[in-house]
Amino acid sequence: MTTTRIYHRFDTSANWSTAAGGNAGKLAKGEIAIAKSVSGNTTVALGYLGVNDEPTVYSSCPIVFYGTIESGAVEPVFSEPVIYEAPAATPATGSTLSWDSANSKWVVEEEVLNLDAYPSADGTVVWNQSLGKFQVGAAVSAVDLDGGEYTV
Repeated sequence: MTTTRIYHRFDTSANWSTAAGGNAGKLAKGEIAIAKSVSGNTTVALGYLGVNDEPTVYSSCPIVFYGTIESGAVEPVFSEPVIYEAPAATPATGSTLSWDSANSKWVVEEEVLNLDAYPSADGTVVWNQSLGKFQVGAAVSAVDLDGGEYTV
């Protein structure tokens, strides 16, 4: 196993941005940069990790943690950062995002609701398993479900 020394650097977001034009604002592989910014009573800390063989501007490195704390708060609030992953192909116009819980990431959906024709009567959106898509179906009422009638 090769011994690697990991460096970490801490400064304000403004100073990191100023240093980004030179080597001081770049991270080598394995380096950690913590950028802190204060706005009113809230302090935000962003942690960046150098992952490339060549030194990379800190803001182009992945964010590995994000946290905020307000003055007088008992503990900081950490959240999982949003990572942008470019799609393999340009998404179609009208696409939307859906959460892929199996892979813990947002994915582009090109078809969420596909109508074969505009509805001509009231109905509900239903999933047609055999076709693998949503469709507008007939309205469903409690009477249709079990044959009973209900009064208030």
